[in-house]
Amino acid sequence: MNNNSYEYTIRKKHGLTVKQYFFCKYYVSNGHNGADAARRAGYKGNNHQLSVIADQNLAKLGIKAFIEEIEQPILEKLEVDEDWVLSKLKNFANAKITDYFDIKDNKMILKDLSKMDENKISSIEYIKETKSGIEIKLVDKRSSLLEIGKHLGMFKNQVSPEANNNNTPRVYIIPSFRSQSGSN
Repeated sequence: MNNNSYEYTIRKKHGLTVKQYFFCKYYVSNGHNGADAARRAGYKGNNHQLSVIADQNLAKLGIKAFIEEIEQPILEKLEVDEDWVLSKLKNFANAKITDYFDIKDNKMILKDLSKMDENKISSIEYIKETKSGIEIKLVDKRSSLLEIGKHLGMFKNQVSPEANNNNTPRVYIIPSFRSQSGSN
């Protein structure tokens, strides 16, 4: 099967236009940048307009299905799934500085990283030696917690009637908790 007949078969299967087909391909290959994928697929407009087009495309079932079809073999090969991502985010959120340092004689001593669990090592964003000692920056705990919370649907956007400097309504993220029975 040549490339054109494959493209046609996929487009027909998912009900995609040529632009939508290429939007999906570019969207997956560029790390999910919708505006860039729309531009590269031939849609016209400024960055905001391209973002709107991307959002509209991503709401279409055929596009969602084709993107999933493209990504599924990649995720399987990498052995990455929802549980894996959530467990990594949980590790980041649980990391604490005492995992990496011991205190002896009122001095912080770096633990032997070669003997440390892989999950602890992956929570380090960077490590560097400075004039005053070793500096370790951990992955942002707050971001990890927010990503987990968003995934679990724990937050609701609340729009305030107050306007900010741009005269647009302020949006606040308010925690939303479910009872143990699962109802709100």
